Amino acid sequence: VLLIGFIIILLQIPIGLLHGIIFERQSSRNEAVTDVTSKWGESQALIGPVLVVPFKRMLKERRDQDKIVLVEVTEHAIFLPEKLDINTEITSEVRYRGIYDVPVYRAEVKLAGHFDKPDFSDWDVKNHHIMWDKARLSIGISDVQALIGSSHLQWGESSLQLEPGSYHQENPGVHAKVDQSTLADDELPFSLSLTLNGSENFSVAPVGSQTEFSMHSNWPDPSFQGEWLPRDKVTPTENGFDAHWSVSLLGRNYP
Repeated sequence: VLLIGFIIILLQIPIGLLHGIIFERQSSRNEAVTDVTSKWGESQALIGPVLVVPFKRMLKERRDQDKIVLVEVTEHAIFLPEKLDINTEITSEVRYRGIYDVPVYRAEVKLAGHFDKPDFSDWDVKNHHIMWDKARLSIGISDVQALIGSSHLQWGESSLQLEPGSYHQENPGVHAKVDQSTLADDELPFSLSLTLNGSENFSVAPVGSQTEFSMHSNWPDPSFQGEWLPRDKVTPTENGFDAHWSVSLLGRNYP
């Protein structure tokens, strides 16, 4: 028994050294991945487009000696598209850091769809409080620094220039100012193309009342996560895979 115990303790020495080497290699690989993805692009999450219309609201505020005054604040109404089609072509490739391989991708994303005419009838907001002249179309992009190309935003008959920043400072992305005169139309069509670098994951939010999302990629080993799986069974091959998602308004957890 003592001899067996001594042998077990003795064998812990090479096992401990082996664990040390494994931990060192894992740390080195994580550093290599971080170094590559921080420059190329990290996981990408796409939210939008959404139509943002600021408006003023009068709120009661209690001041000193129980005096109540009206305070004007600016809030944002966010209208989601009625129809949203997203088509994505993802091309994966490998970057190298020392002995480590780091897979990354480039995504060609095409967005199209339409909004209904913005309606404030259920918001209890007076028309003269609505700031139609400051309306904008906003798209959230989690790693906006990896946005390497985009087309002009086609908004009806107009071509709009994208600008940095989304409707909220805490959410990275891009936006475009919308001409007030176009918001009177019953249907507001849009289309846009984006080119994004990224790594590890690519995800979209189904913000449309009806969202259709198609993806083609040369990556042979996909793993599907999130709230919805592809509508049809996906059979990856050595040449990649094709997948399609379809999400309706009733399947979302937000209005």
